[in-house]
Amino acid sequence: MSRIKTSLDKMNRKKPLINWPLWLFVAGSMTFAFTSLFIAGVFDRTLRYSELQLALPEQRTITPHYRLTGEVHLHQQRILIARTPGTVESILISPGSKTTAGTTLAKLINLELQEEVELLEMELSALKSELALRIQRAEQRLQSQIYEVELARGNAEMERARLESETTLHEINLVSDIDFNVAKLRAKQAEIELLRQQQEQSLAKQELTLSQQSADDEISRLESRIVFKQRKLSELTIIAPEEMTVLELDSRLSLGAALDAGAPLLSYYKSGDLGIRVLIPPSMLSRINVGQQGVFSVGNLTLSATVVRIGARVEGGSLPVWLAPVEPVENYATEGQDVPVELTLSSSTAPFVIPTPAWYRGPGNYEIYCYRHELITPCDIELGYTDGELVEVLTELAPGTLLEVTSAHRWLGDAPREVQQ
Repeated sequence: MSRIKTSLDKMNRKKPLINWPLWLFVAGSMTFAFTSLFIAGVFDRTLRYSELQLALPEQRTITPHYRLTGEVHLHQQRILIARTPGTVESILISPGSKTTAGTTLAKLINLELQEEVELLEMELSALKSELALRIQRAEQRLQSQIYEVELARGNAEMERARLESETTLHEINLVSDIDFNVAKLRAKQAEIELLRQQQEQSLAKQELTLSQQSADDEISRLESRIVFKQRKLSELTIIAPEEMTVLELDSRLSLGAALDAGAPLLSYYKSGDLGIRVLIPPSMLSRINVGQQGVFSVGNLTLSATVVRIGARVEGGSLPVWLAPVEPVENYATEGQDVPVELTLSSSTAPFVIPTPAWYRGPGNYEIYCYRHELITPCDIELGYTDGELVEVLTELAPGTLLEVTSAHRWLGDAPREVQQ
């Protein structure tokens, strides 16, 4: 009996089933949470109109812009080649070198070509001496023939005078018929001789002219060969064809290397070959055209650019678009450098717009609240592009629908709520 009593006494001394302090703490916490939710209005489904910041979409034409990151991109790479075979004697530039037109970049040598030029110059000198002697002989023959013509003319004049005298004497019978006929024959022969000498003089003139023309032609042909060889020789000095920036030297361009004509020497770009490339989503294609304007920033500078080409193929989900800067971009940036770009987009036809909310982060879908018929309801809308002040509303809304655009991030609930004026 004593053991049973002892056990009953122990059971009577156990803790009660309800822990009153713990229960009071939980009840107090729930009351506080309930009160907080009530104050926040969760259980109060009525909102005041003055608590909302509402915007009514209006139709208005805007000129939106789109901000993105572009890259300084080389859209044209040029190659400089060797025009004359030779051995590399010196290299005066390196990758990244900026040069002006006419700057010497490298020098080649070609001993065989130099020897050809020297031999041709010696041949030209000998030819000029030979042709000068030939022309001199032709001139001497012409001068001699001129002298012969003058003698024949003098003789013909003398015979004509004698014939006139003989004719007068023959008429008064002081000269016989035989002597008169002899005088006529001598005068005739003198005229014939004058004509012959004049013909010889004409031939001598033609010979001199032909000799001079032939000499000029031979000299010209040889000089042309020399000029051609000298031009090939000058091409051994590699000069910059224009203002340029060296990209890289060809692996074959090294001291002592023998290069063939047409061998690439280096790659380069000139002013205007560097541009800006941006990648846009295909959905933007209808809003961008060649000729549209944009700006890009390099440091504190803002520079203008124009869309010059739009890619035809999607690359990694985007379309490449190339812009040509108004000023040479190489003066401010280097290839591969990222630059902020702002594209001016073509205006859509009278889109619906609202003031650009503070939470706008670019085109896309946003979960906000719509207000209509004194009810505010969660809704998904698609916003387009902004001009800085207004943003396009692309979702078709029921007439009279307003959008709640407050910058405060607050939860108004998932269910429609009544708005009290």
